[in-house]
Amino acid sequence: EKIKFVTFKDKTFGWHYPSTFIRTNSKKIKIDNFANWFYMSLSLRESCYECPYTQVNRKSDITIGDFWGIEKNYKKFANKYGVSLMIIHTDRGKEVFNGIKNDVFYIETEINKSLQPRLKSPEKIPIKREEFWNNMNLKGIDYCSKKYTRSNYNSWYRILVRNLKDIVKKLIKK
Repeated sequence: EKIKFVTFKDKTFGWHYPSTFIRTNSKKIKIDNFANWFYMSLSLRESCYECPYTQVNRKSDITIGDFWGIEKNYKKFANKYGVSLMIIHTDRGKEVFNGIKNDVFYIETEINKSLQPRLKSPEKIPIKREEFWNNMNLKGIDYCSKKYTRSNYNSWYRILVRNLKDIVKKLIKK
């Protein structure tokens, strides 16, 4: 069938539990292994491990990404589906932001309260990366799908357990 839609980070269960799938006219096909390999850093390009842009000071007007850890410093602004982080670097970036700020909900934050790992340093090369690609080339995708998978990462059971933990935490705080 013809592919209608591909998503790499579907947020149906929230941004902490993304699912990955392809939708055709008649079905939805999970492709979680591809996402797992990404999250395990096995399938990144080699340049990602030495990326010069993994720092706060960039040569762009604006940097936009996920606001990791917002729940630690700004709990009331945290959202199950994620919150974006925007870092303004230049006067042109300020100009662009000023043009949209009345149409978006935002808070200003200190940079040290909004840093995530990829704003500090490149991803480290996983120990099994070379093995993974050797196996992918020699043994194929079916073999790698079994060997390199975060087991049951998005199973219904795991999602239920995570959501129950969130509910219990909220009840304890009341």
